[in-house]
Amino acid sequence: MTYRSYSVALVLVLAGMSNISLSTSAFAQAQAAQDVAATQSERPDYFDKPVTDDEFRLTMDKETAKQVDSLILGLADPVYKARQEAHDALIQIGAAAMSKLREAYLTAEDLETKLRIEQVAHSAYVNHHVLDKHGFLGISMRYYDPTEKGVKQLGVQNGKQRSSMSPPVLPVGRVCVFVSQVIADTGADRAGVLAGDAIIAMDGEPVTGKGQAIRNAFSARIRKRRPGESIELTIVRGAETLTLTPSLTRAPQGSLTNVIVISVLYKEASNRFEIWWEKFFLHPPGASDSRG
Repeated sequence: MTYRSYSVALVLVLAGMSNISLSTSAFAQAQAAQDVAATQSERPDYFDKPVTDDEFRLTMDKETAKQVDSLILGLADPVYKARQEAHDALIQIGAAAMSKLREAYLTAEDLETKLRIEQVAHSAYVNHHVLDKHGFLGISMRYYDPTEKGVKQLGVQNGKQRSSMSPPVLPVGRVCVFVSQVIADTGADRAGVLAGDAIIAMDGEPVTGKGQAIRNAFSARIRKRRPGESIELTIVRGAETLTLTPSLTRAPQGSLTNVIVISVLYKEASNRFEIWWEKFFLHPPGASDSRG
């Protein structure tokens, strides 16, 4: 018997794509098309190869191994809060815990523990192959080029309140990434980035390009960095020019639709997880087919 818990990723991606396809904005449609192209260029080769047991070859130090043993026992704790804390802590430890998770899955007798182990394994697998490889700043953005005519207002969102503002006044010859929304509790939020800010440089390198290429190039630079790395942003806010240094994070699952490239890779990794789970957890090498 199998227990599937990863379909939420597909729902998130489809919801995001639906929002784009229903938009009547030519801007949104062009942006979506270029995101699809970027996904193809950034898609890792391993997606085209058979699944392997590489995750079981990852190592932990002795202290972490003891912690994993304790957390796995915590998945069956009678107190719900303790079970959830153990679940979340195992996800943070990640793919290095796979061997111990498999051992626990094959010997677990109650359904909830098996379900939790599968959920942890899914998150750890997708994090290892996708989310831990791409930095996430935590903003919704569009490009702004002062030389383009017709842009009189730019939309911003603060919490649930939507509003509009006049375009920023940029240094002569410059373009920017315009921040339309900041996602709560992300690197951008903690560093003090605000909706309405105009990002004109990252790590001292000016934001450049024409049209959608401005936004796409900036987004790609963020994705090429890893969670935990810090970046330096030069921002125009009103009459001021500021320097902020946010730390990139792992993209939270609830915000995946903000970055279509990561959303699509997440979905594909989730599909691979199904094959990987069947092969290495439900019917692992050397184990009886009746297990799982």
